[in-house]
Amino acid sequence: MWVPSMELGDDGAEAPRWSLEAATRFVDGKIADFFAALGALCARRPKKVLAVSVCAVLLCSVGLSRFTINSNDDTLYLPEDAPSIERNGWIGRTFVRAKTEKSSTFYVFGTGAAHKNVLRDREALRALFGVHEKIVAAEDGHGRTLYDCGVTNHYGNKVWLGPLGYWNYSRDAFEADDDWRGTLARPRAVDWYGITSVNDGKVKPQETPLTRVLGDFEIVDGAMVSASAIQFMAKLVGDCPDSVSRAGDAAVEAASPARGVLDVFVHSHTSYRDAVLDALKHDLTLVLASLALLVAFASVCFGVDARTRGDAVGPRALLGGAALASVLLALAAAFGLWMAFGGYFQNLMAAAIFMTLGLGVDDAFVVVDAVDAVDDDDDDLSVEEAAANKLGEGLRTAGASILLTSCTDAAAFAACAATSNIPAVTSFCGVALGRKQKYSTRLQYSFIRTVSTYSFDRVAALCVACDFLLQVTFFAALLALDVRRGIARKRRFGAAAPLRARGAAKGPCAAVAQFVTRRECRLVVAGLVVVLLALGVAGASKLEMEYETQWMAPDDSSARRAYAVEEQYFLTSNVWFVDAYSRHASPSALYDHYESYVAALRKLDALKFNGLTKSWVAEFDAYRSAFNASWSDEAGFDAAIRDFRAHHAGHYGRELVAYENGGGGVLMPGGARTAACTILSFRDGANGTDSVCASKIPMSWKKVNEKSTQMRRLDEAQALLDAHGAEELGLFVQRSAVLEALALTWPQTVKSVGYVALTVFLTCLLLLGRASAAALMLGVMAFVDVVLIGALYWIGEYCNMITAVILTLAIGLAVDFSAHVTHAYFHAESASSALARMLPPILKAGGSTLLAVLPMAFSQSYVIRLFFAMSLMIISLGLFVGLLVVPAALQTADDVALYRNRRDLENRLRTASYAHDDGFAGGGHDYIGDSYHLIDDEPGGDDTRRASRLRVMELCDTGG
Repeated sequence: MWVPSMELGDDGAEAPRWSLEAATRFVDGKIADFFAALGALCARRPKKVLAVSVCAVLLCSVGLSRFTINSNDDTLYLPEDAPSIERNGWIGRTFVRAKTEKSSTFYVFGTGAAHKNVLRDREALRALFGVHEKIVAAEDGHGRTLYDCGVTNHYGNKVWLGPLGYWNYSRDAFEADDDWRGTLARPRAVDWYGITSVNDGKVKPQETPLTRVLGDFEIVDGAMVSASAIQFMAKLVGDCPDSVSRAGDAAVEAASPARGVLDVFVHSHTSYRDAVLDALKHDLTLVLASLALLVAFASVCFGVDARTRGDAVGPRALLGGAALASVLLALAAAFGLWMAFGGYFQNLMAAAIFMTLGLGVDDAFVVVDAVDAVDDDDDDLSVEEAAANKLGEGLRTAGASILLTSCTDAAAFAACAATSNIPAVTSFCGVALGRKQKYSTRLQYSFIRTVSTYSFDRVAALCVACDFLLQVTFFAALLALDVRRGIARKRRFGAAAPLRARGAAKGPCAAVAQFVTRRECRLVVAGLVVVLLALGVAGASKLEMEYETQWMAPDDSSARRAYAVEEQYFLTSNVWFVDAYSRHASPSALYDHYESYVAALRKLDALKFNGLTKSWVAEFDAYRSAFNASWSDEAGFDAAIRDFRAHHAGHYGRELVAYENGGGGVLMPGGARTAACTILSFRDGANGTDSVCASKIPMSWKKVNEKSTQMRRLDEAQALLDAHGAEELGLFVQRSAVLEALALTWPQTVKSVGYVALTVFLTCLLLLGRASAAALMLGVMAFVDVVLIGALYWIGEYCNMITAVILTLAIGLAVDFSAHVTHAYFHAESASSALARMLPPILKAGGSTLLAVLPMAFSQSYVIRLFFAMSLMIISLGLFVGLLVVPAALQTADDVALYRNRRDLENRLRTASYAHDDGFAGGGHDYIGDSYHLIDDEPGGDDTRRASRLRVMELCDTGG
């Protein structure tokens, strides 16, 4: 219950105080008048409104002609302008001779189809020969094969690593080998790169460990007796066309199960992307299921309401299709605008479609319920004018309510787009801000950027905005036609349906609302809030951070199964390879800070989790001792390193020194050049000499699987470098983009959530006009997010870039139901009457949203399934807070205000009674809140004073 604050003017009349509340009431009145006029226009000119709406949607939908799908999810969820991205580019330019030397790997994994031991007999290897032959013969339609794109090693052979190489990929040689098990037990060397000998500089074979080609194998008496998995790898040149890789993927898929004894799975960059694309197409088909469920649900709800009011069920049920039509038009307009500005579609945007379907039908329920609550008994008006009055008055109430929820959602998404640099968040939240996707090479940055989140938030803001506009125009016009039909039918057949007065509640709803606002129920609700908060805090404290790119591929895809086989049988090393680098700001940097550089390497080597640091400095010191090399100035230092480069001997071999001389390349003794990885990079100096411009420090750390432990160890190593010349020498420990994204997920999420919460708070403050109501919405957001964070742990999920999207999304959606109830509260007599009035549309809205997201449970995408689980919790928490917590809080606020007013009245009445006993001349006083009204009690005896006091208490008891 809200009682306006008043004060007495000079003439004794009540005058409103100029305050935020008064200003908001003025704005609220103007908004209500606007929607009333809009509703009347839609009722008087429905066909014109429909035509204009459809034309506007068609204009916006032109951008759909540029519809493109991005299935590159291995990078969509990674930071876009994080230092690791820029540094990886620098490493490639500095330590690799040319881009053509970069390569990709084509993996084929095989497991037993009938028996775990794939080497039970020759059949599995015979089947693998068949797969290999199909891969070699696979063409992309332009005569190019996977074999043609293979990288060639030092021996002139293709770098194809697998057990068939033991027989030079010859089926005849294999069949002729009676001791094939013994052959498998002996490592073969010529499949992979060779290494340069230290002594004579010749390329010699590099033995390939059996663990690279066979998984979980067993050798008995020099013979391979069993293995659980087989791995075949083909190195492809960096510019290998995707069409060639896809031809190889298709060849492997067609060959499985090979001869009925070997299940083969392919993993390549194209197989992964195609698997993600297939999942995305499957999700789009689920949208049709969501549409069917929503149309059925909305039609049933509208039909039941029509039957209750005595109206025709069939025509009113058609409003269900009208509501979904307006949502589909909104989606077409939103995605058309997004594509027109260069956007693309990716799997996270499917969640925006499901979300918009639910939110759009929610608004339709609110509008229809508000219109149905308006009386249309004035027979003196024409059907058109009666419909205009009815729709105008309905939109006067519902328009402001859905404007509030649409503004909170859009404001939350826009705040994400403006403040978050996780692109799957920002693009979901705010296309209207006009920010375009870009790839920055800045080293300094405030937040992480992720391409998919960048798209997600922008599209969501567009969807919410377009849906709101079409609900109050397109759907309102269709509703006007139905209202006209209903009024005409009523006047023609005399059907007198008992319409409830505006704002009144039906019996069951009123009973439920009275029960919810009872003191006992409020105590139970408070206990549930405490329990949920405790579970949320406990879960949040245990939540771990994890993310793997293979999660994006469907569980039953060949790429995902290939990941599983690789992780189970071939990623068994206990070593985690980590590289540190120095990026010199000037040619003299290493000379000026050489001691700091050496100290930093010693500190890295002393880390307890560091197994080995392959430092070139140790080799350099050995060279200095052997050749008595020394220096007294920078020129001597550079000369010593140049001599070290020319006469380098030691563990690494000469190929590990790079030399930049304009065209790039690696300088070897005698002019030989190689493309192998390097540990030192030189740059031509101004005086014709060259100096070290960068260095690489390879390290072998003890392997850990927990991402939080990995990030903590990387931070510890970086802290050591920061203390020893990191700024002067550009020392840094390179981390993967995934780890960098995870490291910044929590800080970024907290900052984005804070900005979004502030935006929603200000929006509620502006539209509701009361700081207490805005604070209540802020509390709702905090409660929902804390519970959701804890729920991630309890359902077995992790904190990562995707869950950050959902947590941010929850802020906008969590306040919808609560905002409806709060807005109704300020236009109703009490919290229970507000709840009774909003209970039917909120329950329908919650049901429609649940049905909208239900098909997401059958998605093949991890992202969409996670969205379903979290959306289910968001909707459930939204209903719990909107229907139980907020009404209980509002009723409690009413009780507290009533108690304070009662105490104030008693005190003032007691003061007035004493004044009367002292001969006070004048009327008694009836105080209400901060204002009072004069009453006509004449001064008299005790009976008069007692009656006045009883009247005051009566007013208090009735809420006056």
